[in-house]
Amino acid sequence: SSGINAEYGGAGWVRCGEKISYYPNPYPKKSDSLRSYCTLTFSVVFPHANDQCYFAVNFPFTLSMLKNHLTHLENLPHASHILRRTQLCKTLVGNSCDVVTVTNFPYDVNTHKKRKYVVITARVHPGESGASFMMKGFLDFITSQDERANILRDNFIFKIVPMLNPDGVVEGSHRVSIAGVDLNRVWLSPNPILHPTIYHAKEMMKEIQSSGNEIFLYVDLHCHFRKKNIFMYGCDDPQTCIPINENNNNNNNSEDSNGDNQNEDSHTNHIHHAHNTNNNNDNASTTTPNTTFKYPSHPRLYPLLLSLHAPCFSFSDCSFIVQASKCSAGRVVCWRELGITHSYTIEASFSGMDKGIHAGNHLTI
Repeated sequence: SSGINAEYGGAGWVRCGEKISYYPNPYPKKSDSLRSYCTLTFSVVFPHANDQCYFAVNFPFTLSMLKNHLTHLENLPHASHILRRTQLCKTLVGNSCDVVTVTNFPYDVNTHKKRKYVVITARVHPGESGASFMMKGFLDFITSQDERANILRDNFIFKIVPMLNPDGVVEGSHRVSIAGVDLNRVWLSPNPILHPTIYHAKEMMKEIQSSGNEIFLYVDLHCHFRKKNIFMYGCDDPQTCIPINENNNNNNNSEDSNGDNQNEDSHTNHIHHAHNTNNNNDNASTTTPNTTFKYPSHPRLYPLLLSLHAPCFSFSDCSFIVQASKCSAGRVVCWRELGITHSYTIEASFSGMDKGIHAGNHLTI
């Protein structure tokens, strides 16, 4: 982002850079001598002399931008009939963590019992600003007067936490909270003081279930640094996850800064047998998989349906293996402890698409 262009031309953040390379260097990590650090190199031509320029790994999405967007939604002419904005909790340093409820109001007790809940969260990792752009797009759609959105509001109650780690976003952290904790590794037993947003999000979900309502779907929005396309991580193999106990709650930060974006990559081959792949087909990501589900609410069903209707979604990149290192992550705890079959992380790549009709393109905002 160029200060001169912003001041005189109104230009904001733009994609730039050439000869971009990211590769392992000779310096081993202290925590793992078999793995090395990496080096990022790129070339940029500055547009002006004596300019002040800023670099970011992706287009920023700040806490202020979120607050302004939520205020905009509250001021929609029909907002009182579809939306309620409340405070989930205060963060460690006093920032407000919002929760937005979207459904068609008002409804009586019987209607409330019939409507299932959908819980959607985002931005637990501050550096994954693309998750906030996905969340913004979803909020704009679900609060719109589109007939599809109206049907969804008639049948579901959406509980949306747009930013689970506002402190980390404000402080400019890449992955952790202001306490230096990866909040997506504390869902087993979150501390109400150190991890208030996770604690209260989990309590909110427990309260929904204790009132007799079903949480049909939980989705946590993320971005991926290495894999391309948009895809999901789900839960479909209890044998691969270690049992829940207090000793498993922490010390899961041995992965590097990619976290959920790391070792699950090697397990995607576990679902390839269920997918009718064709390397010569540019639309391979939307090819109908030869999949037979054991029961109607199979955890792979929702990603499959999404791949059939969204050209940018790749079912073949999805993984449903649950690693031991992820047993305290949000989607796994919601699946195992809260019993939510459709519990997912959705990942949007920082590196664009290599499948389908959008192959070779970046994901835009």
